[in-house]
Amino acid sequence: MRITSFINNSKCIEWDLTMQQGALFDLLNQLHTWAEPVAIDGEIYYWASKQMICNEIPLAYNKVDTVYRALKILREKGLINYKKYGEKDCISLTAKGKEWNSEINPTLGNKSEQTRIEIRETSEINPTYKNTNINNTKISNIKKINKNGLNLSDFQQQPSEQVWNDFVEHRKNKKAKLTQTALNLLIKQINACLSLGYTTDDVLAECMARGWVSVKVEWLHNAGSFQRGNTTNSNKSLASSMRDDTSWIYEMDNVI
Repeated sequence: MRITSFINNSKCIEWDLTMQQGALFDLLNQLHTWAEPVAIDGEIYYWASKQMICNEIPLAYNKVDTVYRALKILREKGLINYKKYGEKDCISLTAKGKEWNSEINPTLGNKSEQTRIEIRETSEINPTYKNTNINNTKISNIKKINKNGLNLSDFQQQPSEQVWNDFVEHRKNKKAKLTQTALNLLIKQINACLSLGYTTDDVLAECMARGWVSVKVEWLHNAGSFQRGNTTNSNKSLASSMRDDTSWIYEMDNVI
């Protein structure tokens, strides 16, 4: 069960969401930290059962049919993509839904306002308020992730802590040590993938789902084109070769 929830009041008003729906969307916004990734038609969704949602935010929802109606509303408002994959309820955020994480509108700020924001970001980390939930993923994740000595500052969009830790463990299991040189190459490709509509967490989850230890933007582009319904033999061969070809691992070893 979630102990705390962050509700973006501004977005709730803009999107005409109730408090309950805001709590639900906050949970869905963090899917990549607790739900299993599922690749559907070349896109990453997350398996979030309606019962699991009830278990996570029981104060807002305690019946699965109520959750289902709320999910339909969020989909109708263009905030989530919702698909059934077998018996699994699979969800991903739309581009509009990802605006939930957007920072304060820069047109409302000025130099002094920016200073106040910076002061708040440091002063809120106060041991007096042990239960304060600071919604600043970028700052907290960089501090925790960099315990291994790697510099992640070049990510255009920082990965969440859980997904990053899972990816590092995934590489260890593949016996592919993550050096700074290899990381720099990975970051460059992930940043390029953002233009395809992926998030950093999406790309890392896709790597783990496909057994990759790194990624190239053309891999995701080609894999997405194949899974979206192109079933020619040549494209089947392409998809198979992408899965089976491991020569790029040795190329990275030479660079490293």
